[in-house]
Amino acid sequence: MKVALFGGTGYVGSYIIDELIDHDHVPKLLVRDGSEHKVIQPEKCEIINGDIGDEKAIGETLEDCEAVIYLIALIREFPDQGLTNEKLQFKGSKRVAEIAEKKGVTRFILMSALGADPSPNGSKYMQAKHLSEQFIKSTGLNWTIIRPSSLFGDPRGGDRPEFCMMLDKLMLSLIPYPKFLPFPAPSFFTGMNPLDAGSYAL
Repeated sequence: MKVALFGGTGYVGSYIIDELIDHDHVPKLLVRDGSEHKVIQPEKCEIINGDIGDEKAIGETLEDCEAVIYLIALIREFPDQGLTNEKLQFKGSKRVAEIAEKKGVTRFILMSALGADPSPNGSKYMQAKHLSEQFIKSTGLNWTIIRPSSLFGDPRGGDRPEFCMMLDKLMLSLIPYPKFLPFPAPSFFTGMNPLDAGSYAL
């Protein structure tokens, strides 16, 4: 069976590729130009070059697939580069689901997050996850939504990054990237008051 995978070059995607191949499925991946080197076992995958705003590339990725897995999300946004959770998580999953329905791909798996929240006081990450969930539930697709909490992997890293190291680099870093803080700093709160650190549930 062919399975379309959006977000296959990321941390979770790399492990899903392994599992799909181990179970004799063929992963079809939408991959941005320049990110091909991030694909695990590329010789056993079908790679379509494009991005989540390219409907033609999305359609090509979904062609002949029986299922789709959507993993794309951002730990850290870069709005000046057009990299936001609303665009990549919500609008991206919505676009893929709509094209999947047109293509007759009925099985849709969405990776959301524990604590997906519509509240305007929540993070943009959680708001986008919630919007994605609500849209997928409104479709005629045979959907499954998974809500993991924090994710952990091999701390040795190897050919894929360990998730907590990614958090350190992406959430605790100073701008400009990739200059990093020399010591851990609380990140899970809004504003400048460090006494609010710890008020964000993780």
